[in-house]
Amino acid sequence: MYFVGCLQYGNHQAMKGIAKADVRSDVKVTKGKDGVWTGRVTLENRSDVPAIMIRLNVVGKRDGEQILPMFYGDNYFSLMPGEIKKVSLKWYDADSRGNRPKVKITGYNL
Repeated sequence: MYFVGCLQYGNHQAMKGIAKADVRSDVKVTKGKDGVWTGRVTLENRSDVPAIMIRLNVVGKRDGEQILPMFYGDNYFSLMPGEIKKVSLKWYDADSRGNRPKVKITGYNL
């Protein structure tokens, strides 16, 4: 069992006890001659617990600020044990402020 069920609707206190998930990532990012950046993030949950509320965020390596607008194939998702997910990214060089990109991956139990 991953965590004990809730006794009251909307009470998610039991989630505090969920174990850490082991999620591995592979990130590939390229800039096209047309000034369009594209990326592919592959995530794999190698643990026996779900990885909850995973979020991808692309920031500038130099300034740490979020690159916007950003087009994600998916975001804020969960991965079940053993699940692999590929997410596409796309943005324009003009929005990078001269930064190279850094993909940050966060989640509730990562």
